[in-house]
Amino acid sequence: MTDSPEQKPAARGRVRRLLGRIIPPLRWWILPVCVLAGGAGGTAYGVLVTPRYAATSYVVAVPGKDSPPGAALGFAQAYGRIATSDSTIAYARVAAGIPARALRRQVSTETSPDSPMIAITGTAKRPSAAADIANAVADAVFVSSNQVAKSTGVRLLSFAQ
Repeated sequence: MTDSPEQKPAARGRVRRLLGRIIPPLRWWILPVCVLAGGAGGTAYGVLVTPRYAATSYVVAVPGKDSPPGAALGFAQAYGRIATSDSTIAYARVAAGIPARALRRQVSTETSPDSPMIAITGTAKRPSAAADIANAVADAVFVSSNQVAKSTGVRLLSFAQ
């Protein structure tokens, strides 16, 4: 059987009208559906993921009487690098009350190239535990650096816990 040329335009016309009725509503429903999906995803993330808290302690390097001011900046950089070393972590783990391996994963340090300050950040599931970690590592850096303060000419001071 052969199709007559009159039947093809009629079939195409029906399809166009049908698509014309379906597609405009779909264009308007895409935004609300995406908003609802994003809200549901954000709510699920907030409910299911364990919160993490961070606390930061600051230690500042101060030059001694006979030391040049630039020495404090150099020693702050050095102490910032050794804040997560084995000896510092071993000393701090007792005060923090967690094993050394876990403590190393939960602490990070930052130093500024412009100021002799060291920021020590601890992270944990509870705010008080994060503060304990940051303070324990800051105290360990403070104690170890001040043991050699006479020979370096630079001492550390606790700026903020």
